[in-house]
Amino acid sequence: MAKMTSPVAGLAKPRMAALLVVLTGMILVTGALSLALGITSVPLADLPTILMGEGGERVHRIVIREIRLPRLLAGVTAGAALGVAGAMLQDALRNPLADPGILGVASGGSLVAAAVVILNLPVPAGGLPLAALLGGLATGAVVLATVRMTRDPVRMLLIGAALSALFGALITVLIVLGSPQDIRALTRYLAGSLIGADWEDARILAVWATAGAVLATLLARGLAVLRLGDEVAEGLGLPVARVRGLVFLAAILLTAPVVSQAGPIAFVALIAPHLARGLAGTGQPGVILPLSALGGALMLAACDLAAREILQPAELPVGLVVAGLGGPVAILILRRRVVA
Repeated sequence: MAKMTSPVAGLAKPRMAALLVVLTGMILVTGALSLALGITSVPLADLPTILMGEGGERVHRIVIREIRLPRLLAGVTAGAALGVAGAMLQDALRNPLADPGILGVASGGSLVAAAVVILNLPVPAGGLPLAALLGGLATGAVVLATVRMTRDPVRMLLIGAALSALFGALITVLIVLGSPQDIRALTRYLAGSLIGADWEDARILAVWATAGAVLATLLARGLAVLRLGDEVAEGLGLPVARVRGLVFLAAILLTAPVVSQAGPIAFVALIAPHLARGLAGTGQPGVILPLSALGGALMLAACDLAAREILQPAELPVGLVVAGLGGPVAILILRRRVVA
């Protein structure tokens, strides 16, 4: 039996290191601008002392440490989680269009959130994110159950698409039944927004994203074999159904918390892995997973900054900015794949 190649085969280590450094640097620059820019501007030179709690004006310390910094960290974590989830699903299903939306997790969490808001369900104050999280996890459990019944990736995609369409229709029904005030409150969530993200939101996202990332790391070699096709993977001794089920579980752990805290943010999970593959020149999961995480973090942080600044003092939901930028990029990426 031929020896399985390393996950980093085909990519020089210096190139990988350079990409990681460049993307990390771009995230830091975007983060600094996110902290400094806004209705209350803060000099970039003051950021280090403010972040260390050693200086700066009091209003600047409050704005940065209590409002902008947790929102930035929540956005970076959410983007990284979506990027990894998208990369895993595209490899596991061997489909360049796969993203967490096919799992129905986003629509499931959104449906629960819509039901809580429109039907005034007895959820404690501040419990909407938890309710959405439980809805997303429940939907993910249904998808995982279907994975045990079928090994056909196409059928899995169709099941996820059917669930998403069903939940989308139910959300529309709830919106029709809602009052104008409830609809306004729900619309911001459904558009995807980081407005109001606090330290608790950032902590929740970090805990779940860490769990999903650890599982994703453990599955990297299995994903590399899955990319060869089910028959080849089985011939190499890989338990295909089990690995694919674990991939779905990791994607659910990475996606459901994002939906619960920020709403259904589209395109990050679809685009970040493609950009990572284009930069790296390889599709090996051991390379693509960390690059997708950094790419997703940069994409969502940059879009959130744009959402804050485009119509200042008003703010756009970050989901609208991501969709506005992500749609054309997705078309270009897929057009290049077709032409190639």
